[in-house]
Amino acid sequence: MRERNRTLVRLERLKQAAAMPIVLFAVVVVLIGAATPQPAAPLVATIVLPPNFDPDHMIVAGDEVWIADSNLLDHTIFKLDASRTLAPVPMPSGLSGGDFALGTHGEIWMVADEPGKLVAIHPPEYIGKGPAQIVRIDPDGTLQTFKTSYDFANTIAIGPDGRPWFAASDYDVAEVAADGSIARVVTVKGADIDSMTLGPDGAMWFCADNMDKIGRIAQDRSVTYFDVPPNKTPRRIIAGPDGALWFNESSLNEIARITASGAVTQYQMPRPDAVPGSLAFDDKKDLWFTEGRRGRVGRMKPDGTMEDWVVAGARLYPSIVRVGTDGRIWVSVDEEMFRDDPGVQYPPSELVLFQPND
Repeated sequence: MRERNRTLVRLERLKQAAAMPIVLFAVVVVLIGAATPQPAAPLVATIVLPPNFDPDHMIVAGDEVWIADSNLLDHTIFKLDASRTLAPVPMPSGLSGGDFALGTHGEIWMVADEPGKLVAIHPPEYIGKGPAQIVRIDPDGTLQTFKTSYDFANTIAIGPDGRPWFAASDYDVAEVAADGSIARVVTVKGADIDSMTLGPDGAMWFCADNMDKIGRIAQDRSVTYFDVPPNKTPRRIIAGPDGALWFNESSLNEIARITASGAVTQYQMPRPDAVPGSLAFDDKKDLWFTEGRRGRVGRMKPDGTMEDWVVAGARLYPSIVRVGTDGRIWVSVDEEMFRDDPGVQYPPSELVLFQPND
């Protein structure tokens, strides 16, 4: 099932994961001591977002921050400029916003879907009409779209050839070629790809949470899978400065590191039921992560020590963390994880900027 801006789907999956038995695997588990209690983060700025807009996707490009809501009924993305002015950017043909990737020439690539409708099933879902499109945003703000033959596109990353690769329906990974055509790269045989990243080894690595596997697409297009313990729910993967790949295991409250040979080391979160989500490295090789259920963002130093800070208030949770070019930390904060009571007035989502305390 493709990842969407669907609150009930996320809640149901978390409940199911919590109820599943734990199976022991031959991996290394690193138990980190409890994080040093921290006060609220040293905030630099808080930008309140428009009502009902949830920043499901975020990217920092130079002095700008771009955010998108993957809700198929929203057809606007937002850009925050260097003066911290938030401006709406209408999508072509009413497309929805989606996952971002920063191109090799400063351009931004984004997956997008055709306008959708709310389907009255349980849990309710937003269903797009297809086909999916890929959007290119140039540094001057020009938007260009590339129509695909796929029903949907889920995530996007820059491949080893410098072209944008995206995970799509039919279990395909495809790319936008230099001439603007859409070309299939490889079929991943039943893997639902939630995120992917170019590894230090020149291969494309991805999370297949429905298979409890981490996948690797080599430059010769061969695919290798590495098992992680069942029910770990790997969802987000990034390349580390240490030559390894790092990913979250939200259902068991861990972050993990996998080497090119498939060796996995796990790191327990500093607080119970933190639900680690987004990951990002800074130029000091510190790993930043969100703690969705704790309203916090945390940092793990190269020696494994952790600390965290409060960045979200009641009925809000941090969903994405990104490191700016100035070393400051951007966190998207929204209420989607807790939006399960139609009688409650939820606060608007926010972008939070703060400066690490060292």
